[in-house]
Amino acid sequence: SNGGGEPETPAFEFTNNNGEGDGKWETATNWSNGSVPGNGAIVDLNASATITAGDNINVADLIISENASLTIEGSLTITGEFANTVASRLIINDGGQIFQINEGVQATFNMNIINPTEGEWNENNKTGWQFIASPFTDASISDFFTTGDDNDYDLYKFDGNQVGAEWQNQKTIATFDPQFVSGRGYLASYQAETTATLSGTLNNATSFTKELSYNEGEDLANFHLLGNPFSFDMNMDNANATFTNMVQGVAIVTAQGGYNYDVTSIPVGDGFFVKTTAAKAKFTYNHNAKSSRSGNANSLN
Repeated sequence: SNGGGEPETPAFEFTNNNGEGDGKWETATNWSNGSVPGNGAIVDLNASATITAGDNINVADLIISENASLTIEGSLTITGEFANTVASRLIINDGGQIFQINEGVQATFNMNIINPTEGEWNENNKTGWQFIASPFTDASISDFFTTGDDNDYDLYKFDGNQVGAEWQNQKTIATFDPQFVSGRGYLASYQAETTATLSGTLNNATSFTKELSYNEGEDLANFHLLGNPFSFDMNMDNANATFTNMVQGVAIVTAQGGYNYDVTSIPVGDGFFVKTTAAKAKFTYNHNAKSSRSGNANSLN
């Protein structure tokens, strides 16, 4: 105690058993006091740690020291102070998510890029496409290219106002976005299965509003390719998502090259289609509770 007042907030130091541990956050012997921190704990990472898939960790404050790093494969919630100015010290692997409200947090996101399921990779093969989006406010588009070879990838954005040329290829449009626009989705394909690494400042907002255009009599112009702007999954139920003058629901591209509608969850790094039905259309998302995964493997594709 602190002299008869309120109990002190428990502090935990991750040491990875002085280099002999397994690196997992949930292993008690990796912590200096022999126990895993619970809700409300103050955590100091002095070794590299991993929150594994399926684990949901909730702490108050988190400090990542100079020689440490944290890899997120499960879920991490930080309710208090969290500062990280070196992107390589905080890694979010595809499937992981972070809930935090601090400004200026730097991180790295490893995005899995699928390859065609059959046949040769080319513009006529409809498999191997996926919607992608960035959880950062300032990630460079060039981070998506792993080799710099124009023959290895395709990256498109969708503009319904460009009749006959709605899909715009990054390789041919001089005015293509230099950075991933927060809240915009992109269509990607890659010749080989790989990992695209994006880095930047995490979007610390918990709400997203996008006003969308409507053009009467123009079907394709009323589709809009949006993207998850957050570092946590978007739960597309009525408590979170509001569709004003729009079709109720979203669509994702499937591994077979078609579209799957009424998707309930948009993971970190994924994009989704919406459609407007009248003027003054608006999509609004407010994070009310932790998003839950839909269990639909195709939502990643």
